Amino acid sequence: MKRFLFYTFAMLISFLLQASAVRLFDTDMSGVTPNFLLILIVAFAVMRGDRTGLLLGFFSGLLIDLVFGNFVGYHAAMLMFLGFFVGMLCMSLPKDSLLVYIPIVAVTDLVFEFLNYVFMFLLRARFDLGFYMREVIVPEVILTTVISLFIIPFYIFVDDNFSYDELRRAKKFV
Repeated sequence: MKRFLFYTFAMLISFLLQASAVRLFDTDMSGVTPNFLLILIVAFAVMRGDRTGLLLGFFSGLLIDLVFGNFVGYHAAMLMFLGFFVGMLCMSLPKDSLLVYIPIVAVTDLVFEFLNYVFMFLLRARFDLGFYMREVIVPEVILTTVISLFIIPFYIFVDDNFSYDELRRAKKFV
């Protein structure tokens, strides 16, 4: 129950940070903002597995769709699949090293933004991928990766504390 409440609280805080970061970074970097929700999804998909990544991705994407989206379900589906695949591919990786998370966050954000380009621009006959890569995708990947260096250690700490509490409670009943 504590873990669920933390996920909900972290998702809402990440969403608020992401929504307010638009205003902070809008004048400096042409609207490129760090993807706080993607950091949350990737971190807990790596730590807790595909099911957690799937659920966090779906509800985070649904929150984005309901508040900002033109299509309900677009971000929910994309983030759900990304969370699921990250959780599936990273099951055997060590969970306590920050060096594991950083390239995964960068690649996942790159895939997310490229899929956004394909579905939102390419299908509408806007073929300037070089411009979109240079002005949106690469700056966002760099910004999200740098921000994740500061956020993921907190998520690791919280998950370790939850795991310790669950283990302690399980020993009490045995």
